[in-house]
Amino acid sequence: MANLNQVTVIGRLGDSPVAGDTRNGKRYMRLSVATNQGYGDKKKTVWWNVIVWNSNIVENLESKLTKGMQVYVQGSLEQDEYDGKPTFQIVVAFGGEILMLDSVREKSEGNIDPTPPIPSDDDIPF
Repeated sequence: MANLNQVTVIGRLGDSPVAGDTRNGKRYMRLSVATNQGYGDKKKTVWWNVIVWNSNIVENLESKLTKGMQVYVQGSLEQDEYDGKPTFQIVVAFGGEILMLDSVREKSEGNIDPTPPIPSDDDIPF
């Protein structure tokens, strides 16, 4: 029987990511993603700790991701322990991905339009 450990989260960055290098020079990035759960008076925010070990993702996104930006995160869920209590984080390594759902230009202008532009007849190649 096969096993699968895959988590997909779409949410907003709680802060700009923090990138660094391990002692042996491996590049990583930490970020925190907020998602909403429930509705009305029962609505609450769930925070996801994410660590990225894929150096290609780190190099491509560390300067582009900013607080409040909407992102898609796919990785695996890892359990650890802190002060005797279980903790969880999403690990993005090879096979995982992070996508920016807001463009950098829109975020800097504070003008985010979720509807894509409608192509004109001139944009259609046939």
